[in-house]
Amino acid sequence: CPADIGDAGKIKTCVVPPAVHRLITEVAEEENVVRVGSTICNAHLGDIKRCLGSLPVSSQLLLLKVLDLEGCKGLERRHLNNICKLFMLKYLSLRNTDVSALPKQIHRLQQLETLDIRQTKIQAFPADFAKLLMLKHLLAGRTDFSSPVKDTINSKESFSTPRMPHGIGAMRGNLEILSHVQVSGRGSESMLMDVGQLVKVRKLGVVLHGKKVASSFKHLLQAISKLHKCLRSLSILIGHPVDETDPLTFRMDQENPFSPPEFLQSLYIGGLTGVGLPPWITELHQFAKITLRDTSLKD
Repeated sequence: CPADIGDAGKIKTCVVPPAVHRLITEVAEEENVVRVGSTICNAHLGDIKRCLGSLPVSSQLLLLKVLDLEGCKGLERRHLNNICKLFMLKYLSLRNTDVSALPKQIHRLQQLETLDIRQTKIQAFPADFAKLLMLKHLLAGRTDFSSPVKDTINSKESFSTPRMPHGIGAMRGNLEILSHVQVSGRGSESMLMDVGQLVKVRKLGVVLHGKKVASSFKHLLQAISKLHKCLRSLSILIGHPVDETDPLTFRMDQENPFSPPEFLQSLYIGGLTGVGLPPWITELHQFAKITLRDTSLKD
């Protein structure tokens, strides 16, 4: 049953009715699937941390495939290091926790398909992160509101997200969602070239920041052009450029022709002041939703 429906009518989350939940639990217990898992789901957060802190090698927890720690505060490095022992893990959520760094051994989770680190203070990925070749969904980014009521017209928000993982092009075989990652400073060009190799990405969110925003923006457009057959959702956010003299533009030169993402359904543009809408937007025949923020568009 739908539990949370977005402004555009898209179902965000679902719940199962109590009767169905009871049936699922009974069947799973008969199959010896959730005897440990059900205890964790209903446990106090302190019990979860104690369990993760003393994870034995022979524990049934090593068979876990889903670990959702959303909202769990007080996770320490030893907890995260022990999570890296759960080699069967496919889904890991650290959303809205106070975790500030991922463990260096996270690449050992070779079955991991979804990693959710939204609303955390994580600013970088470990060096070997791109070795997670089975990863399909990488969800990152933190939004902070100046007002406690985030939907008021006067509230201001700031957005931060980790720097793009090094060598992310190696994840081209499975990665479908990359949202959001930051591209800034040295190596920006190579990072965006790697993005162009992610031929299965259907949702892409990139934050450009630093002194060379215009140059990075051109390389981002080149990467998007290479993904024109797979992209369904695109988010582009621009940080305030420093000493930027080269204006941003959606138009490409003759040496670098642009292929619009023809199946794009959703576009988010933030911080592109004075640029205007992309001229290729009229070619997007499946286009359904556009969000503009801090764009200062005149026409």
